[in-house]
Amino acid sequence: MTTAECLQLLGNIIITDSDYERINHEYPEAINTQETYGQLVARNMNIIIAYSDEERMFFKMLCDKINNRKIRQMDLESCVAFRTDSLYFNPKGELVIANAR
Repeated sequence: MTTAECLQLLGNIIITDSDYERINHEYPEAINTQETYGQLVARNMNIIIAYSDEERMFFKMLCDKINNRKIRQMDLESCVAFRTDSLYFNPKGELVIANAR
């Protein structure tokens, strides 16, 4: 997978700038507040570029399934399944999968 393909893939699935700003404002501990949205996208790109080919293919499969509405998340407290909407890598490099608002 080329860098351009990674960028296109990430562009289709990363949280939106408005969601990022809302999270940053309401839950600053959830995201590195020192980072602009552009820096978040660049850092996330670097993580994907550093992936092995196998990891990138898995990431692509995950993104395709999210885009095709094939992945849901369940809140174990309420047992409600939420539609998966987007994802990003937090400052620790952990993959965060977000449900729709």
